[in-house]
Amino acid sequence: MAARPYFLLSAATTNLTNLGNCNLAGGYVINTNAATRYIKFYSVTQTGAVPVVGTTVPFLTVLLTASVGTTLDNVVPDWQCLQSSGPLWFATTTGVAFSDTAAVGAGDLYIHLALEGP
Repeated sequence: MAARPYFLLSAATTNLTNLGNCNLAGGYVINTNAATRYIKFYSVTQTGAVPVVGTTVPFLTVLLTASVGTTLDNVVPDWQCLQSSGPLWFATTTGVAFSDTAAVGAGDLYIHLALEGP
């Protein structure tokens, strides 16, 4: 199955986004800020449930090095596809802690994801 693209230029929020029932096949994130940022992926199995940034534990947190791009295909060795057990969500923060809720800045991150599934 061919992956479909998803793009987002960050707003000055945590950018909590529902990607739907799909799997993450890869992608690329450019961090234009001079400080480290993070993208956190969530999968919520309860019908209608929404992850809460800072409360819900992400199943994958990716460090986005300052002022460079990060290829998500290389985050996990031999990445094939990150499968979600429910709707796939992501959020962006300035800190790595699960409890972090600090929003990134507008335009800090250019997110390009490759998604598989409906």
